[in-house]
Amino acid sequence: PYRDEYAYYLLPWQHQQTGPRLFADATLKAVPQNAVILADKTTLPPLQYLHDVEMVRQDVDILLLPDEITIQNLRLSQRRVFTISNVKGYYPAWVKETGNLIRFPISKTEHIFEIANEELED
Repeated sequence: PYRDEYAYYLLPWQHQQTGPRLFADATLKAVPQNAVILADKTTLPPLQYLHDVEMVRQDVDILLLPDEITIQNLRLSQRRVFTISNVKGYYPAWVKETGNLIRFPISKTEHIFEIANEELED
């Protein structure tokens, strides 16, 4: 989200790259209170920076795509859970069907995905 794919890959220097910050700001502003965000290794650092360093949205938990044991310990069925993408490998492996990933807008042009409740049952 928030990047021009051609410029990102064709211009290897990444100074003045604002996409990660825009993405993290928009995501943390958009998700509801007490949400859980399951991020991949690319999107985790900007989200964690705002959350841990700038102390933005302390009610939200931001995690690297976790394994099933972590999921059971979090009792996710009682919270709204989001993931960044609906592309296989960028959402939790335990999501059974991509149809259970529901688009959730974070701006007029960008979105993340909410994991449907039936995927979160204990």
